Amino acid sequence: KTLLKRSGAYLFESDGPERAIFENDAASHIVIVKGPIASYITVVYGSLLFHTVRLLKTQTHLDNAIFIVNHLSIEQRHSNVEMFMRIKTSIDNGQEFFTDLNGFQWMRRQRTSKLKVEGNYYPITNSIFIQDKNLRATLVTNHAQGATSANSGEFEVMLDKRTPEDDQRGMEEGVQDIVPTIQQYWLSIEFLSGVKPSPELYNVPSLHVHHLTNILNYPANIFLMHHDSNPDLKIHTKFS
Repeated sequence: KTLLKRSGAYLFESDGPERAIFENDAASHIVIVKGPIASYITVVYGSLLFHTVRLLKTQTHLDNAIFIVNHLSIEQRHSNVEMFMRIKTSIDNGQEFFTDLNGFQWMRRQRTSKLKVEGNYYPITNSIFIQDKNLRATLVTNHAQGATSANSGEFEVMLDKRTPEDDQRGMEEGVQDIVPTIQQYWLSIEFLSGVKPSPELYNVPSLHVHHLTNILNYPANIFLMHHDSNPDLKIHTKFS
């Protein structure tokens, strides 16, 4: 067999220019909800994507970040695509961005124009952030993904792929068995005035971002039961 370096289950190699996957699809529904605890907007692109952006009003540190949820299921008509979510900001980070290594440390990355887009992608377990002298934008994820900063002021993460190509890495088939996935993110914008980060020495997320990471990594387990079915059961009314 001829070894083809094409995108498959293990390899990522772009083929041609990027394009908006929704260029021929208008949003079928837009849902806006406002309430005393949270307000959010959901944009529905058929059965392909439910994109939700939520703002909380809980009088806690959660109010200082934006909660993003993607319900994604790549349809059969998109037979050879790789989907990404890109966030654009006004931050002047140039070619520099930071990605985590298994959540233990954050490495400074330098985008290289000599490489194609796949050569500038790095795995993230917890987060990616970009910053300048005044602002830092951090995207926290609930599972490992590929991420990069393709242009100044931007960062993006991989969402999912569907490809018929076999990348000759042992599967002998492409990625066709797509199932619906749910991806959750926190987007935090922080002011760095007076902090004076030193990229040459040390860069770590703020305590606020660590709290957001723990929320995604260790979600609360919620159990429901009918108390009437066991009237002798003693339920604690307080927990700390």
